[in-house]
Amino acid sequence: MTRKCFLTALSLVAVTLASVNAWSSQFNVIYKFPDVSKGFFPLAVISDSSGNLYGTTMFGGVSSGNGWGVIYKLTQNGGTWTEDVLYEFTGGTDGGQPAAGLTMDASGNLYGTTSAGGDPSCNGFCGVVFELKHNQGGTWSQSVLHQFTGPDGLDPQSGLAFDTKGNLYGTTYDGGAHGNGTVFQLSPNGDGTWKYTILFSFGGHNPEHGLHAVATPVFDASGNLYGTTTSGGDMTCGGGIGCGTIFQLAPQGNGQWEIGSIPLHGNHGGEPVSLIFDESGNLFGAAFAGGPGMCQSIFENGCGTILELSPTAGGWQASVPHVFFGNPASNPVGVVPDAQGNLYGATESTGLFCGNACGTLFKLSKLPGNGWGFSVLHKFQGGTDGFAPFGPPILASDGNVYGATQAGGDLACISVGCGVIYQIIP
Repeated sequence: MTRKCFLTALSLVAVTLASVNAWSSQFNVIYKFPDVSKGFFPLAVISDSSGNLYGTTMFGGVSSGNGWGVIYKLTQNGGTWTEDVLYEFTGGTDGGQPAAGLTMDASGNLYGTTSAGGDPSCNGFCGVVFELKHNQGGTWSQSVLHQFTGPDGLDPQSGLAFDTKGNLYGTTYDGGAHGNGTVFQLSPNGDGTWKYTILFSFGGHNPEHGLHAVATPVFDASGNLYGTTTSGGDMTCGGGIGCGTIFQLAPQGNGQWEIGSIPLHGNHGGEPVSLIFDESGNLFGAAFAGGPGMCQSIFENGCGTILELSPTAGGWQASVPHVFFGNPASNPVGVVPDAQGNLYGATESTGLFCGNACGTLFKLSKLPGNGWGFSVLHKFQGGTDGFAPFGPPILASDGNVYGATQAGGDLACISVGCGVIYQIIP
């Protein structure tokens, strides 16, 4: 298999930045979570070919306390969006507290991870990989594909990705051979069961490849797998814990995988939390912190950056399309590219506290040459419009951008709102 070498050092190319003040996009709140039974603290959403949205909430449902989270579907009818709760986690062997969004197979079945629940010997906090099967008649049934125990990983905070053979891939934040997280594969056995394999364990004598994986994995056209870690890499960065990495796992054709990584350095960004490919094969990531921005009042090491890796004949060329400086936006959680190469993204905060940092939605417009223009599409106010976006937005089949905020919306729900689903009409 021909594949590009993955760089082991970050060589950054400066780009020209320009401010864009056009507010041409339309922002809408399409759904406000009304009460705890419907879920609260929504995570990233996905869309099917009919335009329905699916997602998870970290909390909520009808189980004890504030609930262990739900899986839901949003359906539009005449301009109104209606929520159906498809499954409520119990926090037991079925899992609880999802920390990432879902993925869907060709049959409409949903797959994901939970950060809690699972194996009882784990005291309820190792997590699971689950499937929510779409049955005839419109019903849904949940099954657990794998329960984490610790040595095989624990606390998954990423979603899952399919390869072309139907295998599932994901990461765990902790656990594994060295306690610092794993990359894993689940392969269907043909009888309804799945084989679990650890592809790589972070830590040990190799902290340069990263510690604590978080981003939902993505594949390139050659079958290489990419993800991020929030620490590790250059251990002189981030006060000695490392500023994180972007890593690649390349299949070797014998069941083995070779790892390579790019360590992030403080001025270029740190704590990368999401990755996505555009149609040209460029890889974009959101570094939640780091960069030269002065965000010490909220985070100690910068306001975050947007990173780009472009394939070249010798490997990858890295650049920073945007650096956040705290005002009007900081701490990005992800971007999504459109067909023209523009990026739509969300930041968790605005550089100043707004109750709990409100956040923004933004656009990076591709300019002639190597430049990018930055514009804020919406500043969350911390009220009925939601606040603190969580997870990267998506570009749905209708051409609109969708995403979720952790709180805000219906302020009668747990006093600060249980979160909203938003829409950007470009």
